[in-house]
Amino acid sequence: MLVIWHEQVGSTNDRAAELAEEGHASPFVVAARRQSGGRGRGGRSWVSPEGGAWLSVAWRAEDGWPGWGLASLAVGVAVRGVVLGVLGDAGVSVAIKWPNDVLIGGRKVCGVLCERPWAGRAGGDWLIAGVGLNVNVDVSSLGDGLRVPAVSLDEVAGRRLDVDALVERLGGAIVERLEGLGASGGSDRLLGAVGSSLAWLGASVRVTCGGSDRAGRLVGVDEQGHLVLEAGGVRESFCAGDVTCVRMDDAALASSVTCLKGS
Repeated sequence: MLVIWHEQVGSTNDRAAELAEEGHASPFVVAARRQSGGRGRGGRSWVSPEGGAWLSVAWRAEDGWPGWGLASLAVGVAVRGVVLGVLGDAGVSVAIKWPNDVLIGGRKVCGVLCERPWAGRAGGDWLIAGVGLNVNVDVSSLGDGLRVPAVSLDEVAGRRLDVDALVERLGGAIVERLEGLGASGGSDRLLGAVGSSLAWLGASVRVTCGGSDRAGRLVGVDEQGHLVLEAGGVRESFCAGDVTCVRMDDAALASSVTCLKGS
């Protein structure tokens, strides 16, 4: 797959969208050593120093592709698979924090931002899947006030890692997952992979959405990829929000073991 490298860009998502508009063939990857205007979900700033894998996969979906609502989770599952491949038998949990983060041992190693710049375009839509993976990053340089403590992949692996090789692996894994969503049974397979690797499954969590908080036990995701909480015997689903773990009971701790390995 074509990887277009830059020393520095404002945002790899923005650059990928520009190149797609200029007629680059799908799929391709835009990667940068540094981003000066990286962003996360909700327009939050994403600090992107040298040493990270800052990339965007530009992929054109066919008309009627059913995976738009599951795209962020699909990218997260792909990233998790690559991270597990790097860590091997390191013995730490690698989990997906709904809706768009990857955690190692409860600390954030990766964030995902999927954008659809031209929704509904005839002849096929473009999905721009942005990934920020801390590879050889001094997490102290990421600043204070992080909502989830950060970790760098090299810290867990115990060695410096090849960022360029990881970018290529990530691009291929992400495209494979996106294409798989369009195959028969693709959504079910993805949701199975998410369910077996979801952070805080069975734990008491709080979801903050639209200025309000809801608390309950995290029971999984539904067929649309929405997070499902249970409180007082009633289940409620959320299509967006920030999740915070309040308490993990013995069942939730046991479920985290499944995050050591998975699809």
